[in-house]
Amino acid sequence: MIRHLCKWALGATLSLAAIAAHAAYPDKPITLLTPFPAGGTSDILARMVAEHLGKAWGQPVIVQNKPGASGLIAMSQIIKAAPDGYTLTITSSGTASINPHLFQNPPYDTFKDFTHVTILVDLPFLLVVEQSSSIKTLADYIARAKSKPDSVTLGISGIGSHQFLAAHQMTAQAGIQVNLIPYKGSSQQIVDLLGGSLDSMLDNVATQIPMIQTGKVRPLAISTAARIAQLPQVPTFDEAGLAGFRSIPWFGLAAPKGTPPEITDKIQAEIAAYFKQPDTRRKLDEMGVVPAAITPQETLERLRAEYRDLGQAVDKLGLPKQ
Repeated sequence: MIRHLCKWALGATLSLAAIAAHAAYPDKPITLLTPFPAGGTSDILARMVAEHLGKAWGQPVIVQNKPGASGLIAMSQIIKAAPDGYTLTITSSGTASINPHLFQNPPYDTFKDFTHVTILVDLPFLLVVEQSSSIKTLADYIARAKSKPDSVTLGISGIGSHQFLAAHQMTAQAGIQVNLIPYKGSSQQIVDLLGGSLDSMLDNVATQIPMIQTGKVRPLAISTAARIAQLPQVPTFDEAGLAGFRSIPWFGLAAPKGTPPEITDKIQAEIAAYFKQPDTRRKLDEMGVVPAAITPQETLERLRAEYRDLGQAVDKLGLPKQ
């Protein structure tokens, strides 16, 4: 009897200690990795979230950019971290739902190695050319590519990225061959596009809105089902002549598998509240992203469906394994 009471008391003590630890979270700095270069949408988003969480919780949130290898560097690092909420990573549809289907031996499992905290934002793609290009419409673009296969260069952000898969889906559906040029991010693509060494980019709308507003690039089509409020003049691929083409990438937040739900729920709730603030909504709107900040359970459900659908797309296109 005494032994059972002792075991019960020990268990209760440990449970209370765990609850107290979670309630105190965070009580030291948090590291937020991002698999993408500085200056892009994911980096801006990561720093917005980091700044808010730091102010809200009184602990610094330190953003570390770990670009390269289609996001594998950062994603491989996060799974080695302690599942205590003090190491987080920006994730994406590319790193979570596409990489595992494109690599022979991916160093992580999307579902076994991560606790998915939230999908932060959705951000559609734009197909753009430099403003002075003779290509004025999507029809022009397709006609040029058909007349001279592989003569049109198309910049994308790395093998395994959502851009990579979307570019293959777009060109297959259009029946064209283009010369895909992989980059580590958008910054160098923009330099090459404006410099004339790159013909086109398939890039997220957030990065391209400033370029459109300053008249530096011409958008040909957007990958949503309907036009967006930020760019009402830009037709969808449907409207521009490529019926049924859709591709909606996203950025999210993940932690190592085993991170307590009390912690992930706290992170998600704080971000969701932040995204509802008028000033934050205005910033996100100006970036061209659609805020989501959905719960961990909603994130997991969406991710499972997307993982299946994009895996089927990779198989249908016959993309080679890396």
